[in-house]
Amino acid sequence: MLLVVDNGSVYTQSLLNCIEELNVDFTCYTFDEIANSDFGYSAIILSGRRKNNPAMNVVNSKLIKHAVREKKPLLGICYGNEQISLWYPRNRRNWG
Repeated sequence: MLLVVDNGSVYTQSLLNCIEELNVDFTCYTFDEIANSDFGYSAIILSGRRKNNPAMNVVNSKLIKHAVREKKPLLGICYGNEQISLWYPRNRRNWG
């Protein structure tokens, strides 16, 4: 089952509507509803957000760490993708 983490984006409902149209079995929780027991999903989508929240960063980091370690599919949208990118080594370029 797919876990969708609602980080407060105004587009989360549109995302959920698309997933429903595809007949994908999923559960959606807000970031503050996630517990350690919620790490058993087969795939995770991290939504965008409206504002910065340190507690949100902690929860998303734990989910990303779990997904990477367990080799589970992981998709980040906007903020979610930014958080995922922090977990992978990269070269930084100076664009001027």
